Amino acid sequence: GIDITERKQAEDALRESEMMNRSLLEGSPVCNKIIDLDCKLRYMSAAGLRQLKIPDIKPYYGQTYPPDFYPESMRAPLVKGLKLAMAGKISSVEAPVHDMEGNEVWYHTTFVPALDDDGRVKYVIGSSVDITERRRAEEELVERTRVNQMLLDSLPCVAMLLRPTTREIVASNKAAVEAGAVPGATCYGTWGQRDEACPWCLAPEVWATGQSRRMEVEAGGIVWDAHWYPVAGDLYLHYAFDITHQKQAEQERLSLERQVQHAQKLESLGVLAGGIAHDFNNLLAVMVGNADMALRDLSELSPARPSVAEIKKAGMRATRLTNQMLAYSGKGQFVVKPMDLNALIQEMGHLLEVSISKKISLRYDLADELPAINADVAQMQQVVMNLITNASEAIGDDRGAIAVRTGVTQADRASLAETYLAEDLPGGSYVYLEVSDTGHGMDEDTQSKLFEPFFTTKFAGRGLGMAAVLGIVRGHKGAIRIESQLGKGTTFRLLFPCSEEAAEPEDAPEPGSAGDGGPDGGTVLVVDDEEGVRDLAKRMLESAGLTVLIAGDGQDAVEVLREHMDEIAVVLLDMTMPEMSGEEAFEELRRLRPDLPVLLCSGYAEEDATSHFAGKGLAGFIHKPFELDQMIAKVRGALRG
Repeated sequence: GIDITERKQAEDALRESEMMNRSLLEGSPVCNKIIDLDCKLRYMSAAGLRQLKIPDIKPYYGQTYPPDFYPESMRAPLVKGLKLAMAGKISSVEAPVHDMEGNEVWYHTTFVPALDDDGRVKYVIGSSVDITERRRAEEELVERTRVNQMLLDSLPCVAMLLRPTTREIVASNKAAVEAGAVPGATCYGTWGQRDEACPWCLAPEVWATGQSRRMEVEAGGIVWDAHWYPVAGDLYLHYAFDITHQKQAEQERLSLERQVQHAQKLESLGVLAGGIAHDFNNLLAVMVGNADMALRDLSELSPARPSVAEIKKAGMRATRLTNQMLAYSGKGQFVVKPMDLNALIQEMGHLLEVSISKKISLRYDLADELPAINADVAQMQQVVMNLITNASEAIGDDRGAIAVRTGVTQADRASLAETYLAEDLPGGSYVYLEVSDTGHGMDEDTQSKLFEPFFTTKFAGRGLGMAAVLGIVRGHKGAIRIESQLGKGTTFRLLFPCSEEAAEPEDAPEPGSAGDGGPDGGTVLVVDDEEGVRDLAKRMLESAGLTVLIAGDGQDAVEVLREHMDEIAVVLLDMTMPEMSGEEAFEELRRLRPDLPVLLCSGYAEEDATSHFAGKGLAGFIHKPFELDQMIAKVRGALRG
């Protein structure tokens, strides 16, 4: 017989090897498959049966791979991977498959060619690892990332996740990208457009302390509300809100509040100044009037005459101060008419020249064909003089220049809102008076106090000055703009509405002066609650040959008129009295005698005082304090009718 021992041993070894291989395949958690070169499934391990819940694999043996439990969309990638393996190349494919219950299972399948002794491919081994949990985790991570990015993009700010040591952008939202941030680059190099870290960056402090930080930063014309917030050991969140518009709105609100507060302050001081001026004018009327009467009675050689003259002179200076107070209150003695501002400045030229230091040059740049403005000539003279004096004091003992300019400008509501006294001024054409100096300039604190009564940067005050200017401009419905820098001088620009009428020529002297002829007799009723003013008016009028009756208030005046109805030829009526006001007394007196001439007498400005009697036929107005000649001229004018 033939000795087949070696063959038997080889067969036993082969069977043992196949059993070991099958045990490895069956015991592995990997779904192993064998596919022949005709793409027919020849074997699938138990792991695959368990994972796909296949009760019996045998019906699938001999079917073309992949079996029908693979989705149609994944068949092409699997066939492609299988073909590569049949060509001798290892390939991998990730693809989903549905188990027998319809659940999706994801596999990572590696196709490996099995070679014979000659190196030819005999079949392909497919090893599929269940990656379902990994895929779910990846999908959840992708979804979380998507949601997080949506959250970042929805934030109304620039937001970036950064590394604190390098400032490298790990992630950013849409707003940050639009602002210039580039993930992977540094925040200062892309968003900040700098070569090195921003000097205000608080990342090192956040990194060192682990505490969040916040700061307002202005960069590139944008104001940012910037935050730094530690997130993890090597990451921090940097987000910043663009608050430029809020800051602008806040500045506008604060500016408006300051304007309102300033206007309220001016109004309160104006009311106070007006009230004080009125009361002082009553006292000054007695002082100046009695001094005037005394000078009339004293001879030129009397030793008392110089002293009385000084009393009158001081009283008149005090009168000018009270007039400034009235001007500050916006209730000065305004006789408003269309006037030529250029002509007024030219007429004042010599006076202005002698009012300033010889080291200062005064230059004029007056616009041609300047429209008229509705203004009081005397008050405008005071404005020009005060502005020039203020400019001269700003230059001091140094050499310098003052420029006076006029012109016309178009001002809208927005530009007017940036001026002093801009309340409710309409847009339109304005004549401007501009006075510039090369003085030392003013800081913000000085500018904020400039229009306060008696404020001065000098050691001693010099009256109301710029406060009076403010009141006069306010009374003329104008506005003031100031531009000043320390060391560079100051420019005042005053705006006045253009008049629709041409400037009027200077008036001829009024008739009815003290020397004019007229009735020497007649009875005058003097009505005033101040005894000193009543007695003074009585003596003045009696010195002119007039008969005088007196009354201490409105009710008393009505009673006196009833008793002397046919005798009284004119009434001198105080406006401000207790019990019955001047306006009420006027109504009662006119009710009794409709043809009775009434002269109004007040320490307030004529325009303000007579506004209460508009259209009621006042015979005239006398301002306190009054002088003898002025009083007699006014009363004689009323007597003439």
